[in-house]
Amino acid sequence: VLWGSATLPSLRPKRSLIRLRDFVRKSDRDARSAAVLEHARLDLNALRALSPDVLLVGYQTLRKLQFALGKARIGIIIADEVQTIKNNSSLQSRALRAMDYDFGLALTGTPIENAWTDLWTICDFAVPGRLGALTEFRKAYSAASSADEVRNSGVRLSRRLEEVFIRRTRRDALDGLPPLSEQSIERAMPPAQEQAYRAERA
Repeated sequence: VLWGSATLPSLRPKRSLIRLRDFVRKSDRDARSAAVLEHARLDLNALRALSPDVLLVGYQTLRKLQFALGKARIGIIIADEVQTIKNNSSLQSRALRAMDYDFGLALTGTPIENAWTDLWTICDFAVPGRLGALTEFRKAYSAASSADEVRNSGVRLSRRLEEVFIRRTRRDALDGLPPLSEQSIERAMPPAQEQAYRAERA
């Protein structure tokens, strides 16, 4: 097991744990120069020779070491909290999607936070090409203006992803969770807020 952070967890049963920083070349460990690239400091041959079964890496570490880790052939990547890469132009998003892997599994409770393109980016990692090119996707899904158009887009996307997208609702959750309880409490807006709200609507 390779562990991306400086602090190693305690595992039971005990397994062999090695930190990624242990693969930094000795000559570079003491280098103070900020010009030394992180990926150039890793001993890739030693990393490949170890051939770890599991590699645990945070998104920030992946971004820093993307040129080294991108050269490693990986069977399965499980990306937890994958909404972290929702911005398709961010460095960590590009680093994850550029990895050399056979199968990608994306786990998230919020596949769409701000825009339909959040979902496109996640799918570009898990099932590349499923939603087409980003430019075409934007034309097809980003022009929705009314609530009905947004709902329509959601239905169309759901159909395109039904074979690869698994959604677990609260009803599917483990036994023992308390029942869902909803309460609606109406309060009048303060006068200043109501005035600003009406002005915005107008």
